[in-house]
Amino acid sequence: MGKLRGWPSRAGPFSIGVTVTFGDARVVLRNDVLAEESTDYFSDASLLGYLQRSAKELAMNFGFPTALGSVSVAKDDFTFDLPSDAANVDLNEVSFDGFALRLAPRRTILGSVNQKSLGLPRYYNWDPKRGGQVAFAPQAPRAGVVSFEYVREYTPGGAEQEIWNGLFPAYHELVVFRAGVKAFDASLEVDRAQYWLQREQARMQEFSAFLNETPLNELTGQEVAES
Repeated sequence: MGKLRGWPSRAGPFSIGVTVTFGDARVVLRNDVLAEESTDYFSDASLLGYLQRSAKELAMNFGFPTALGSVSVAKDDFTFDLPSDAANVDLNEVSFDGFALRLAPRRTILGSVNQKSLGLPRYYNWDPKRGGQVAFAPQAPRAGVVSFEYVREYTPGGAEQEIWNGLFPAYHELVVFRAGVKAFDASLEVDRAQYWLQREQARMQEFSAFLNETPLNELTGQEVAES
């Protein structure tokens, strides 16, 4: 399977390593994936919507963009709040004053909150149903700082915005592949949708290997925040 015809050669405007806007991707989606120049069936707005939803889904599946956060907690605290821009994806590298905490089920947290004999906090649990509140146990034996890595909520921009705010430019075509699947599903062209789904899945495996992790759903920059 070759690259998209309208997707850039190294000399072109969509060169590998050069970021792509949603407007650029829409041109490739219409001309190369859908193979149509008319807007009679798919409007520019509808194609932009497919691209935006695809970009958001892929960002959530692979858990980016990430940021570092730190929260001050008082003695006897056993919860802390995530930054307001946190997405509903689990945390990484959670620690209390540099001591690493392990992800644990809620029953472990509830059974360990008041066990001060265990010393420093050992466990944490985050259930999105609690909103942005993360529980940890045992409770803090002293005032300290909880540090963590979290996934920020990604909001795609308009046609002039770069896909994923410029992250991972070599894989921006994944967004076009997925948007093509959505468009062909909408027009009930099952065979064409299946073809682009296969292209997407193959590229996702490459992206997964690049990130050294497994996507959460095969089908379908960093700054410090303090509170």
